[in-house]
Amino acid sequence: VLEDINERHLRKVLNFGHTVGHAIESYFLEQISLENFTHGEAIAIGMVIESFMSYKLHEFPFDELETIKNYVHKIYGKKTIPPEHYASILDLMIHDKKNRNGTIHYILLKNIADFIIDGTAPEELVINGLNYYNS
Repeated sequence: VLEDINERHLRKVLNFGHTVGHAIESYFLEQISLENFTHGEAIAIGMVIESFMSYKLHEFPFDELETIKNYVHKIYGKKTIPPEHYASILDLMIHDKKNRNGTIHYILLKNIADFIIDGTAPEELVINGLNYYNS
């Protein structure tokens, strides 16, 4: 944090999982009829989805992806995000603070300690990541 007080580069890594996770958290907080996700649960789910995106885009190792997913399920239990809610979650992601010029930005991984700041991905890949998380 001291190396990047204004969160312009390295400190952004702490936001891994937050782009998708905050959208999930916000969406479920707005839905009175649905069970809420805690901040930690939503960010952990976002980490799984962004790890999946990293696997597809940047050859993040599949065994590491599976380890992250299994760990999240072990700690938080498996919560399902129904596909009928995907579009609303995607709509909320455009409001993330890391976005610029209408482009959604993510922290993506090449490996556990090798990251991509301000990564981008097609919307379809986020949907595939949600499906992967639910599987």
